[in-house]
Amino acid sequence: MPVRSLLLTTAAAAAVCMAMLQPADARPITYTEEAIASGTLDGQPFTDADVMLSASGDTSNITHPSAILIRNAPVAGTVTVAGIGTDKFTIPVEVEQETDHAAAILQFAGGFILGTNTLTHAFAGYALATSFGPITGSSLFNPGHAFATSGGALVLSDIQDHTSTFDAAAVPEPASAAMLIAGLIAVASRRSNRRS
Repeated sequence: MPVRSLLLTTAAAAAVCMAMLQPADARPITYTEEAIASGTLDGQPFTDADVMLSASGDTSNITHPSAILIRNAPVAGTVTVAGIGTDKFTIPVEVEQETDHAAAILQFAGGFILGTNTLTHAFAGYALATSFGPITGSSLFNPGHAFATSGGALVLSDIQDHTSTFDAAAVPEPASAAMLIAGLIAVASRRSNRRS
């Protein structure tokens, strides 16, 4: 067997093995919480500004710590305040859904950064793993608490209108991805053998 074919076959086998090691349900997901709010970001005050929190994670990190709690952690969080800018949270951030009526982006020690409580069963059957929303409800937040960001701190003092939206990115399941990779490598190998 020519050395080039051996290398391509080895690469194909490695790609298949790597794809098979990924959890079947692993895919990126982004959770957003948006509200009209007042407070400060990086020491700059804002009043009745559009505030959007975004938390990006992976569905393979979803756990069920209790019968009423679903958690996705770790997630990378950012906050954008209209007229001020965007900062990354420098604290560990997670997304939690409690029972079937509330979901929030939070810091474990600091509590809710921003969340939605529907006071209904609007989240029934949802498990943080798929696209969902937009959904509106009352706001969950920790007034006056300073959440560390890359530019300073986010402090929310008042919340008005509030919406949650969760978007799961569609990606091929690992077995399909492995077959696609193996097929592409096989085609490349055949072309290489024909040239030899």
